[in-house]
Amino acid sequence: MSVSESPMLRDPQSPTPRPQQGWSLPLRIGAAAALVLGPALQVAEELLEPASADDAERFAWISGNLDAFNTSKIVGFLAVPTLIGMLVVFAALARGRAPRLSMIGAALGVLAVTAVAAVQGTEYAVFGGVAASGGDAAQVEALFTALDESSFATMVFLCMLVGMFLGLVLLMVALWMSKAVPRWAPALIVVFLVVDFLGLVPMSHAILLLGTVGVAYGVISARSTVKGH
Repeated sequence: MSVSESPMLRDPQSPTPRPQQGWSLPLRIGAAAALVLGPALQVAEELLEPASADDAERFAWISGNLDAFNTSKIVGFLAVPTLIGMLVVFAALARGRAPRLSMIGAALGVLAVTAVAAVQGTEYAVFGGVAASGGDAAQVEALFTALDESSFATMVFLCMLVGMFLGLVLLMVALWMSKAVPRWAPALIVVFLVVDFLGLVPMSHAILLLGTVGVAYGVISARSTVKGH
């Protein structure tokens, strides 16, 4: 290595290298798709099923629209593996500046995705099963009450809590530190986590989608260092 190439003498004002600059165009396109597909499917799920004030109101809609409910659950379940792909891309972008933080964040983030899958399956079994068998809202309430008191529900809640508010936040901090993408994008994803967990607004996954679109833009727009791209 020459003296001019030494990291100690590198111009501190020079742009920070971004991992995606070394990716081929097909890899960039695939990464961008992985970033936005999961959140887009979650938005589609929210569009397919209108917001309800409580479980009784939701069950009434499901009973009259069972096919639409089934479709929404299929779309929501398909989001699960694509969300794991999203986490992988986040970690790949962030690992240059914070490798341990990004890996820990991604691993814990999988817990949140696992909890999402569990919630999807439980809702389909309870709401869809009772509606398909001609049951009523009282049966739904009884089933959810029993589930809420189970160790399974506690495990799912802890996976969601640890995965969202430790794993994903750590991952977004690592992505912020990396300067690989516009910094407003990981900041917006943290806003989504708070808004979604507290149930502050309907269609909260649209915030997540906007954040991942920002990250995807950073992936596609970064100047490539690969010859021929």
